[in-house]
Amino acid sequence: MSAPSKQHMEWVASYLARNLAPEEARDAERSITVQAFADFFAAFNPRFDKMRFAEAVRTRSQDGGA
Repeated sequence: MSAPSKQHMEWVASYLARNLAPEEARDAERSITVQAFADFFAAFNPRFDKMRFAEAVRTRSQDGGA
């Protein structure tokens, strides 16, 4: 399995922003679902910033999942 691309990570962040409960998306840094995806990406890239990913999910949820 190849490492997920930046495009994959952006798609997942948008998908989660649209499909998580609003409360969970607003608190993405504590979301177990967001953490699971962040852990998955970090397994392929140890330099992956999990908090930045959670921030992207939260920000996109505020923008309507765009």
